[in-house]
Amino acid sequence: MEAIAYLKLFTPDSHWTWYVTEMDPETRECFGLVQGFETELGYFDFNEIEELRGPLGMPVERDRFFEPTPLNRLN
Repeated sequence: MEAIAYLKLFTPDSHWTWYVTEMDPETRECFGLVQGFETELGYFDFNEIEELRGPLGMPVERDRFFEPTPLNRLN
């Protein structure tokens, strides 16, 4: 849990958050912490995240004010 999250994505109309620690620029496959129904480390596809919509139809957003943070310091 000492890995650094460099990017935070979230659904503004739901409770899902993705913290990206690694990303392959060719495949756009990411690894990081996902907080949703449960909190878990794992792989996810950035392309799929871009297509997601929350319950009110809002797209996933990037937290522009997020600064790189170790995973063990996230709430």
